Amino acid sequence: MASGGPVVNGDLSRSPGPSCQGEETLQQMHILIQENRELKEALRQTNTSMKERFEDLSAWREKQRQERHFLESRLEEARGRVEELTLQNQELGSRREGRAGGPPAASLAAASNQSRAELDALRAQVTRLQAEKNDLRARRPDLSMTASRLESEEMTVSQLLQSLRNETQRAERLQAELRSSAARIRELEERKAGVEETTQTPPAETKEDSGKGEKAASEVESLKSQTTTLCKELQKAQSELDQAEGVKKNLQDRCREVEQDVVTLRAQLGEKQAVQTENDRLKLQLKDAYTKLYEDYNELLEEKKKRESVLVQNAAVGDLQDRLSAAEEALAAKQQHIDHMKQEMFSKEEELQTISLEYVKKQNGQLQEELESLGRHSLTEMQKRHVSLGGNQHGGSLVGRGTSWQHQGNIPEHACPKCDEILPDLDSLQIHIMDCIN
Repeated sequence: MASGGPVVNGDLSRSPGPSCQGEETLQQMHILIQENRELKEALRQTNTSMKERFEDLSAWREKQRQERHFLESRLEEARGRVEELTLQNQELGSRREGRAGGPPAASLAAASNQSRAELDALRAQVTRLQAEKNDLRARRPDLSMTASRLESEEMTVSQLLQSLRNETQRAERLQAELRSSAARIRELEERKAGVEETTQTPPAETKEDSGKGEKAASEVESLKSQTTTLCKELQKAQSELDQAEGVKKNLQDRCREVEQDVVTLRAQLGEKQAVQTENDRLKLQLKDAYTKLYEDYNELLEEKKKRESVLVQNAAVGDLQDRLSAAEEALAAKQQHIDHMKQEMFSKEEELQTISLEYVKKQNGQLQEELESLGRHSLTEMQKRHVSLGGNQHGGSLVGRGTSWQHQGNIPEHACPKCDEILPDLDSLQIHIMDCIN
């Protein structure tokens, strides 16, 4: 009896402590569960937002890749056009150098300078496109690193969500255990109240009640140990939730950084779009300039052909005029030579008055024929050397005269008409004729 009473009284004096501690534990559990739900919802929203941003970034990367391929193709096309224009410019320069100076050469030189200036502008545009291409290639590793970093962060968030799910399940299990413990504590409190009412019963029943009180005290101690264990687990869960809260803050900071990166990337994307628009405008200008340059080149080529044909005709006319002048001069010289021979013939006739008239007439006729044959031969030779290609009046008259002389036979060059002796040159022939006549 004496041993059972203090145990019951001591248990009753400590009974309010576990009840208050259980209610406080339940409140903490409710708070932790609510915070856990909020943290899970925040992480879910963060994960969804990061997935959307990752998809936007992937779409932006694909668009940048397509734009880069488009710029590369346009750059190759511009290079081909520049090379073609360079070859055309070199061909024009070689043709201009091969032709003599003058107004056509000056105009072609001006056109070549204009073409060279346009080619320099095209080269500058190609250089700028190459610089933009190199810039895109330089930014490609940064974009790849950003994408891999977002993928790793997405994996980390997934792992954190899984750990939070596990912690939530554990917290729910602990909450169920705490509820069962609280129900058990209330049941024990009711039993303690019943034991307290029976403390005034007769001594015959005290031994039985003291046994019940000892049993209740042992159960209370067991519940206290369970409550202590649950409190430790709650503290551990609280520390893990604190760690998760720290990770959440880090993720929020990281999300803000990613948002800043996204804003920066969007600004850069806007700049790239502006550059792309400018490139499109420059491409149109380049196409127009190329078309205009090609048309100018065709016009210059046609003009060059016309001027070359005019120059060829002028050169041919000048050559014909020179040949005609030379033929006229040679004809005048031959005529002077014939007049001189006639004068000599007259002088010889005066000196040979002792010769009979018939012989003189015969010799005179022979000399006249020789002179005419010599003149015909000289004119025929001149006609052969100075034949005219155009329809010149003097040339036509000479040709007419030459064709009328050609029907009289082929006379040898430098041959004496009297003795048919062939001499080496005209002077020797003249001296021989005088000697032969005498």
